[in-house]
Amino acid sequence: MEKGDFGKEKVQEICDQIQKETLEPAKKEAASVIENAKKQAEQIIMDAKKEAEKLETLAKKKIDEKRNVFEASMHLSVKKTLSTLKEKIEKELFKPNLAELVKEKSSTSDVVSAFVNAIVTSIEKDGVDGDLMAAIPKTVSKEEVMGKLHEKVVQSLRNKEVSISDIEGGAAVKIVNKNIILDLSDEALKTILADFVSDDFKSMIFA
Repeated sequence: MEKGDFGKEKVQEICDQIQKETLEPAKKEAASVIENAKKQAEQIIMDAKKEAEKLETLAKKKIDEKRNVFEASMHLSVKKTLSTLKEKIEKELFKPNLAELVKEKSSTSDVVSAFVNAIVTSIEKDGVDGDLMAAIPKTVSKEEVMGKLHEKVVQSLRNKEVSISDIEGGAAVKIVNKNIILDLSDEALKTILADFVSDDFKSMIFA
């Protein structure tokens, strides 16, 4: 072996030794670091996904809560609006029209005389004795009403006649000595009819 070859071998041996003692452990360390970095990266990604899912679930929950509050608020608002609308329609449409209808239908001589006949007959049928005064609307002809009263009814009235009053429809009979008034005036009829018809009117309009 030549001297030059021995020197090369020695250099190669030293290089191999350096590689074995330094480069290979460094490679192994680098591989270990890379592997750990991958595992950490995977863990970070998993944690991030879990956190994202948690935030998404929380966001959906908050959105649902807000939607439920909004829907409840809207439902209550609609309910209040509908209730107000019902009251307004009843006040501005139903009651005025009912009042006008009652006044119109109860201010004819036929209806007024029928009311007086019915009230006085009912009083006498129940055996109530008293001084009776019958009040009728001033818009109705007193003569027409008197002409349609039963003779027995006329005989029961004070001064054997009806009295003109401020009522606009219907009739009222007062038992003077007992201070009792049997009221079938338009105002009384309106109240009575409103109580009976109001629910049917509401269900018809808001069904």
